[in-house]
Amino acid sequence: MNRRPRPVVVDAPVQVDAAAFAGLERRVAALEAERRATRPRQNRSAAATLGVDRDAARARRDAAVILALADAVGDRLFTAHEAIDVGTVSPAVAQALTDARVMAARKPGRRLGRLFERNVGRDVGGVYVDAVGKEHGVVIWRLFATPAKPAKPPDPVASGGRRRDSGRP
Repeated sequence: MNRRPRPVVVDAPVQVDAAAFAGLERRVAALEAERRATRPRQNRSAAATLGVDRDAARARRDAAVILALADAVGDRLFTAHEAIDVGTVSPAVAQALTDARVMAARKPGRRLGRLFERNVGRDVGGVYVDAVGKEHGVVIWRLFATPAKPAKPPDPVASGGRRRDSGRP
């Protein structure tokens, strides 16, 4: 049985001198300031309290994993579990997976797959992530280099040439 404590009712007003009351106010203000300084706000994460942008930190970790895998795997097709297996051979991949907290997950393959999903179609340091398809419910991934932008053809007018005739009168 959990019973609530009964509030204390004071019939007579309490007499406190001004000096004692000022001392109590200072002590309460000091305790509140200490609590605010040692405990982050409930609606903010520890990273936000420290001034670290969570999205930027995640993007850096994601990029490290993708670039390390691109160096190790090249443009071959692979699954998330095969990428984790590459981490056993490549120390750079193993370190990137550890930093991205992939290996700390209960299901590291799923966490790595979600990392890839977040970055599908994005240019991550010159590498694109692409989901090629599914086989037996497992996504097949591919990393490929960003295609180079084609060189702009020279402007014929600027080079002293003539514009092509459109054939209209």
